[in-house]
Amino acid sequence: VIDDLLSGVGAKLMIPFFQRSAQFSKEGTEKTQAISCLRIVVDRVIGRIKSNHIWDSPIPLTQIGSRPDLVQLLRDGQFSRTSIL
Repeated sequence: VIDDLLSGVGAKLMIPFFQRSAQFSKEGTEKTQAISCLRIVVDRVIGRIKSNHIWDSPIPLTQIGSRPDLVQLLRDGQFSRTSIL
């Protein structure tokens, strides 16, 4: 069900391997490490959104891709508070 919802917006659910034996396979280790790296990036972006109070006021969906201040914040964490007002 979640995969169907995500595929509708071009996203993919990444679930790490679960250890079935005493040791992960090479493929399982690499995939788990890649997922961990992505989780760190996502957690940082969510933290930036919360700390900069981006969602305190409505942002029209038509502006999401055209707001360079939002793109800069999500990309490298630098954000000017006055640029969102």
